[in-house]
Amino acid sequence: MIKTVEENNGESEDGLTMDESNSIRLYSLEWQPREKSVFYILNKALRSENRQQLKPWFLFLRHILTVLAHLPSTVVTVYRGINMDLAAKYRTGTTIVWWGFSSCMKNINQLEKKLFLNKIGKRTLFVINCYSGKDIHRHSMYEGESEVLLPPACQFTVMNSVNKGRGLHVIELNEIQPSYDFFNAISSSATFSSVVPSCQTKFEAISTVSLCKKTLPAALPNPRLEDRFAYLFKQRSKVDLSSMNLTDSDMDIVVSEIIIRRQCSELVLSGNEITSQGVLILAHTLRKNK
Repeated sequence: MIKTVEENNGESEDGLTMDESNSIRLYSLEWQPREKSVFYILNKALRSENRQQLKPWFLFLRHILTVLAHLPSTVVTVYRGINMDLAAKYRTGTTIVWWGFSSCMKNINQLEKKLFLNKIGKRTLFVINCYSGKDIHRHSMYEGESEVLLPPACQFTVMNSVNKGRGLHVIELNEIQPSYDFFNAISSSATFSSVVPSCQTKFEAISTVSLCKKTLPAALPNPRLEDRFAYLFKQRSKVDLSSMNLTDSDMDIVVSEIIIRRQCSELVLSGNEITSQGVLILAHTLRKNK
């Protein structure tokens, strides 16, 4: 479920457009179940040894990396926690690459507050001295958090690993120059084949919805969606479109009628067949309707 999709009000921060800011908000949004979240699926593909799993995500990945490139990089010490013992994989002096995006906190107390790190049991706390982190707290769905996002393919040297007892290992990482510039490779590439030569498939352009108000067509491609709209127009701010077999082709009309026309503040899309292309349509149109 998309917990809450709200359009940003007022001026965007850090020189980003509303579209760009909302792309980060969409990435940071936690769906229910969590395994359906954009960040979860995208990072699973980034960490996979099968690089072809990234192909359906290429357009969204290039878009969000381009947006993040507009934010200043932050030289800062941040924290990341995981509820398992990873000490055996992080030996002092070794070099580690994190292929996915890595959400970190400036405030260590927020790790426990958000249940990223338990107080008991096997745990690993990473203390990360980084220079490429992007402070996204003004663009995240959870603005009260001091969130710093590390881009994919960050490379680190393990400086120290200490067993603090009671199941807690603290591992210190220093970011170093990566051997592969994944950030620029994706951002500057027109097609996925430019990044992964073995892939010859090019992506078709994804249509985006104009922010002018559109009228409902006489016959929607999804009859259940048409019936649902008739009911939803009687409702107010929350729109529930869960388990309606929606696909990417339905996203244009969802954006036009629900987000733009009805100005809903909460949208539920769990149990549908929406891929990264549908997500990108939402990302391009979650902006203030002027």
